[in-house]
Amino acid sequence: MNKVRNLQEIKSNHQSKYDEIIEYLSQNNRYWLENDKWDLTETFFIGKRQRSYRYLDFSTFKNTHIKNEVKYYIVYSYRNKFLKESYIGEIGYTLKRLGVFLEKKK
Repeated sequence: MNKVRNLQEIKSNHQSKYDEIIEYLSQNNRYWLENDKWDLTETFFIGKRQRSYRYLDFSTFKNTHIKNEVKYYIVYSYRNKFLKESYIGEIGYTLKRLGVFLEKKK
């Protein structure tokens, strides 16, 4: 119970973490937020295919909050150089399987 008291309250004038995620994904004319299939060849993303991969597809994620958190992780990590271009294409298959797995767990 004492641990609960130590949690920071989100004041009405502060953004929630999820609102920060939505704001971050709203960059590039809301491309990241509004598209569930990202084209790696877009100039503001990687600008070319990665091996044989051209798209990252988030359509298997049915829960919008989880989908947006995964999208945020990828964009944020790529832009801050935590993920290499070569790995971004490889993530595609993993994303598909993760979305399917999470849907089965309902």
